[in-house]
Amino acid sequence: MKKADEGRFLSRGGQKLEVNKSEEAFTVKLPRSSDAARIATEESVGSVRMLSKKLARVTVDAERAPVSTRDKLMERLREAGQLVVHHEYVDKENPDVSYQITDEIMLRFKTGIGTERIREILEKVGVVIKKEYHHLPGSYLVQVTEAAGANPVKVANRLEAFDEVEYAEPSLINRFVQFAFPADELFPSQWHLYSKGQAAPDIDRNADASVYEAWEITKGSRDIVVAVLDDGFELTHPDFLGAGKVVDPTDFTGNDDQPLPEGGDYHGTPCAGVAIAEENGQGCVGAAPGCAFMPVRFPLSAADSWLIEIFRFISARAHIVSCSWGMSPGNYPLASAVSQTFTELTRSGGKDGKGLVIVFAAGNYDAPIDATVNYPIRWLGRDAQGNRRIFTATGRMLNGFPAHPDVIAVGAMTSLNKKSLYSNWGSQLSVTAPSNNFDPTTYNSLPGRGITTTDNEYYGSDFTPGKRYTNSFGGTSSATPLVAGICGLVKTANPGLSAAQIKEILEQSADKIEDPSSDPLYNLAKGTYSNGISEWFGHGKINAANAVHEAARRLQPQRVIEKENLAALAIPDFNAAGIASPISISEAGAVTGLEVQVDISHSWIGDLEVTLISPAGSRMLLHNRSGGGADNIQKTYTLVDTLALGATLGQAASGTWLLQVADRASRDLGTLNRWGLKLLLGQTNRVRVESSTSLTIPDNDPNGVASSLAVTQEGTLKEIQVTVDITHSWIGDLQVSLVSPTGQEVILHGRSGGSADNLRTSFTSQATPALAALVQANTAVRGSWTLKAVDFARQDVGKLNSWSLELTI
Repeated sequence: MKKADEGRFLSRGGQKLEVNKSEEAFTVKLPRSSDAARIATEESVGSVRMLSKKLARVTVDAERAPVSTRDKLMERLREAGQLVVHHEYVDKENPDVSYQITDEIMLRFKTGIGTERIREILEKVGVVIKKEYHHLPGSYLVQVTEAAGANPVKVANRLEAFDEVEYAEPSLINRFVQFAFPADELFPSQWHLYSKGQAAPDIDRNADASVYEAWEITKGSRDIVVAVLDDGFELTHPDFLGAGKVVDPTDFTGNDDQPLPEGGDYHGTPCAGVAIAEENGQGCVGAAPGCAFMPVRFPLSAADSWLIEIFRFISARAHIVSCSWGMSPGNYPLASAVSQTFTELTRSGGKDGKGLVIVFAAGNYDAPIDATVNYPIRWLGRDAQGNRRIFTATGRMLNGFPAHPDVIAVGAMTSLNKKSLYSNWGSQLSVTAPSNNFDPTTYNSLPGRGITTTDNEYYGSDFTPGKRYTNSFGGTSSATPLVAGICGLVKTANPGLSAAQIKEILEQSADKIEDPSSDPLYNLAKGTYSNGISEWFGHGKINAANAVHEAARRLQPQRVIEKENLAALAIPDFNAAGIASPISISEAGAVTGLEVQVDISHSWIGDLEVTLISPAGSRMLLHNRSGGGADNIQKTYTLVDTLALGATLGQAASGTWLLQVADRASRDLGTLNRWGLKLLLGQTNRVRVESSTSLTIPDNDPNGVASSLAVTQEGTLKEIQVTVDITHSWIGDLQVSLVSPTGQEVILHGRSGGSADNLRTSFTSQATPALAALVQANTAVRGSWTLKAVDFARQDVGKLNSWSLELTI
């Protein structure tokens, strides 16, 4: 192939596909999928979508920057973030057909090519062997390095130019598997959680609350309780079931512990679903599916004195309370005692004494929360006889509940990323959140999608008749529990936060969405910002991912640990194993921040790979053969400039840390002079350990294989997630189980799935009863946890590629 043709053709299955570089997208290999949220903040980035656990598709925002900035953005991510970045390709004849490449190539040499010649070709082109396929003679999986100086498509073209090569095909992403996507069948319709993959005229792809991205950090914890105060809850609903899901159910109307809907009650069940619906493989999912749910039923005519008692009762048992109710337009200041109670509870109440997070709906009348107006506010309502008619109010307007300075007041936005016409407004708003759209004077629907959530079926009244789920919920009634659920994620990420800090984080991390249009009812235009506040949007549209990242960043360090290894080690030339230099940390605590100082003398640093390995087994590539012929590496790697280091956050600091240095090319020599660690240890109760050791599962052998992970922390189990990656051609043969340090064995996968291929999934204590039993038993976490995989039938075979444990203690 001529040099001019390099990069024009993609070899695939014996075909040569003529391709062009996509003008709007490229891919990034991430150390952690949660780092996608950081890339999303880069200037000129339009969206970041995870294609797999490690690969993200990034689009350029053509409205904010010209397409010509694509290559500059790619280069910036390569240099500043030290990330592997590649162009996306599209079929020349069918531009809607796109190909996302990795940094790997499937390579096969012709019969009879000697190993020395193979080595010469690989070194000349700049690739290294990652895996040999013994069942395919002469076949390898090779990885493109920076020494190649070209992307994998060009490198594959160069390899195919050698007479000795039978084929060289870039390894592509064949299907889009979203890492955090729940299996719940209605999740695709829950645009308020994830709209970036939607293609519809009534959905702006950026209209969601970035909940999906936040789930890469946490989906909530049973330790965090979200209360919903409303008219009743169908607690037999599948999305409210699960070990430890419902806590302290209370009915202030019926004076018992059965807050079920009665008569015309229709509102509480859909509100609760938006906040906390369980991730269980069916129905829908809430913003914080892992959090506990406190259902509290009360009459919507409660006196002030009763409100005080109700909120104090909730405060003793929950961290967050969602209130999707309030006053119609008029002058309704809070009673002084109620106002003072809210102040007290938000500052020193809550289950943990750090303040009860109180979330209130702004209201659905297109009215100000606190202002005087000289025009009549109109809305459709029902009179005392139940008849519908138009009501009006003018003059002083005050809705005392969302106007309280210590609560989180929530407005609504549409799926088109604009203000919902009905949403009450004012500088008192904290944030807005996705919901539906309608005219409050007629209840006629306006452009925008409704919210998919849980609905009553056997008790009370249906929101959508005859349905266990509805897709037409809305109002600030829906926006409010969405924000309450996100508060649950934030509190899970950093349990030490106070209610005031959570409110501050939500406001500071919100997206500054603008709406230049005029209100068709009152000809108002308040969709811009002054001093960071918009009367239509408050501080902006809530961004769950930003909020959770900021919460994690604020984990308070207990102390700083600094250690170094001064023993110089010669780096062997052209040796993939290289050297490993240890630093032992004896101090207990979880990592909330770290820096790595490296001092290496070498005459060609483009030969070097430098990797940090944590005691938990996480491998973080610090230097990946960049720098070409430059001399020496004297650098401090931080979380800001080296995203890979984020993998250590929350891990136990104690144990042996290794710095591994390998020289991957011949001739130039060097020495690791010294290296050091600076660790910030914080208060967190999450531990993650993993194993990437591949084990072949013996066919039809009851002994199977076993892989163990050590947990050094003391404590009892509060939550557990087991993630497995098994390749197998008939998973119905497999039984996969987990053995705790106490010897209790629980079945995770019991020969289900029939002839389906591969088992790549996460088992959680929220969705897996066997794991929930470990939590309920207060299982001790210290010791050896073992994963067993057994094949109970003949013919089909497979491997345990990797597995991990994430524990909340």
